[in-house]
Amino acid sequence: MATAQELARLNTALQSLPPKCRRAFLLHKFYGLSMVEVAEQMHVTDRMVRLYIARALLHCRRALGRGSG
Repeated sequence: MATAQELARLNTALQSLPPKCRRAFLLHKFYGLSMVEVAEQMHVTDRMVRLYIARALLHCRRALGRGSG
């Protein structure tokens, strides 16, 4: 279970992401849309969505002090 401090750091990390990156991540991870559905909603390719999500995950891991692995 995440501590309040970890949740605060995660929130800060998400807020510091570029808007498109943050939106793709939230739509996929929190709202459960598939990558294809996110791509359609954002008018980008599913490959771009995968890149956005990968960037967001790496950014969040680093913000939580968990490196890239």
